[in-house]
Amino acid sequence: MPAPIGFVLITYRDPPQIARLVATLRALYGAGAPIAINHNQDQSSLDPALLPPDVRWVRPHVPSPWGSWGIVEGALSALRLLYEGGEGPDHVALLSGADYPVARPERVLADLRGSGADAFIDARPVHPWRRDPDAAADGPLGRKVNAGRSNQEVCFRRYYTTVWRPLGIRLRVRSPWLAPLLAPFSEGRGCWAGEQWWTMGRRGAEALLRAWRERPGQVRWFAERHAPDEAWAHTVVCTEPGLRVDHRNFRYIDWTSNAPSPRLLEPADVPGMVASGAHFARKFAAGSPTLDLLDRHLGIG
Repeated sequence: MPAPIGFVLITYRDPPQIARLVATLRALYGAGAPIAINHNQDQSSLDPALLPPDVRWVRPHVPSPWGSWGIVEGALSALRLLYEGGEGPDHVALLSGADYPVARPERVLADLRGSGADAFIDARPVHPWRRDPDAAADGPLGRKVNAGRSNQEVCFRRYYTTVWRPLGIRLRVRSPWLAPLLAPFSEGRGCWAGEQWWTMGRRGAEALLRAWRERPGQVRWFAERHAPDEAWAHTVVCTEPGLRVDHRNFRYIDWTSNAPSPRLLEPADVPGMVASGAHFARKFAAGSPTLDLLDRHLGIG
C-alpha cells in the first residue's frame, strides 16, 4: 500500500538541523515515511550516518546555488527517487532544512485528502501585457514572494524577457509586446509564479516528472533564468489539462521584514503558526528554542 505522504528535502547547511527534521518527520508519519534528499555537499558535508539508512540520496548531488536551476533539478531528482519502481506516496511535500512541521499528521492528511487537489502551490499568473490588479495587494504576512504589482513586474523581467541574437547581434528583449512572442508561453500555457514550496498529489508529482522529461525547451528556458524555483513547477501544474490545483501551499512564512529572505521565526510566533492552518513553517535558526515548543505542540517533545 502506498504511503500517505513522503518528503523531498533540498538542503545545503546545518546537518544537525537536517537530522532533527528527518527524525521529527519519522516520529510524526512513521518509521517508513518515504524521504529523499538532495544535499549540496559542496556547501557543507552531511554524513549519511546522521540519517536513517532508508533515506534515499540523490547521488551525485545536484549543486544548488541560490536562484539557480539546480534547486529545481535537485528537487526533481529526489522526487524521481520516491516514484521510481512504479509506486510512490499519495502526496509529497517539498521542504528545506530550515523548515519544520507545525501540524499533526491527522490534520495534514485530512486537508490534503479533503481538498481533492493534485497540487497545493501558491501560484498566480504572470501577465506580460498588463499588471494583474488582484496581485496589487500584499498577502496577510506582508510582502510575500511574487505578490503585489511590483513583483508582477519582477516576474515579467525574470521569465519573459530574453536575449535575441539576430545576425550575431546580442539584443536584450524587454518589450511587453515583443518579449512574449519569443517566450515559450501561450494563452493556454502561460507563465505562473509564486512561493517555491509545494505539496503534490500523485498526479501532480507525475506531471512534474513528465514535464522534466518531455519538455526540454521549456526546461532550457527556465534554466537560463533567475529563480526558476519560483515559476517552473507553478507553470507546469497550473497549465496541465485536468490537474486540480489548490493555491494554498499550507506554509507559514513571514515576509514582514521585507528582506530577500523571510524572518526567522521565534517562540512568540508559535501561536500564530499553529492557528494559521499551515502544515509546515519556515525559517528556523539552527537550534532555535522555537523547535522545542513545536515538538511539545506536536506531541513528540
